[in-house]
Amino acid sequence: VQTCALPISRNDGAARLEFLTSERERIALDIGYNLVRWSEDHIASAAPLFINYGELSSAISFERDISETTSATATFSFSNAISSAPLRPQFDGLNDRQRYALEFGARHQVTEASGLAFRLGYERNLFRHAPSANNYSGLVFDVRFSGDVTEKTKFELAALRKTQLSAFNLEGGNARLISTGGAARLEHSFAEALKLGLSLNYQRLGFPVAIIGNSTASG
Repeated sequence: VQTCALPISRNDGAARLEFLTSERERIALDIGYNLVRWSEDHIASAAPLFINYGELSSAISFERDISETTSATATFSFSNAISSAPLRPQFDGLNDRQRYALEFGARHQVTEASGLAFRLGYERNLFRHAPSANNYSGLVFDVRFSGDVTEKTKFELAALRKTQLSAFNLEGGNARLISTGGAARLEHSFAEALKLGLSLNYQRLGFPVAIIGNSTASG
């Protein structure tokens, strides 16, 4: 159970099973559920636009060791979300959605002290009860490189692109956003009890569906 300063409760759980099909090949099954509920007492006057939702997610992955230093992966995932608007029941189900994604990736040990991992894929988001303009297909990726510059200095570089649901758009005019970003981090150890780190992060949020005038859609 996770709570925060906002009047919201979030409960999630997940399970993973892995099967060895050979010395070099593995299959994994994932399933999870995320339940989000807003406190109606707190949002009744200030923020009646928030929605409740529950999301069931699942995935099947195949992984193969190509060599001692390189592994390749392929993953198909599916999620189904059911939503409700506690204070505006006319919008119940408007943000119900399904997401399909197919991703391919690899992990490579570049040196004893550095490694590279990436995932590249295609996703399809379907909003069953919202205007069809909200449906989305696009590229997703996640790339990360980390390594030791020296014995006491570490370096990490990462980039990602993914879609996220916006919970403030009950009319369905802008039901999701696209997040694209990158990050770099440099860390140096001066002693066992003292480390200095410098991080640079960039994130861009895009709303590919135009905002509808005179609606709750926000972006």
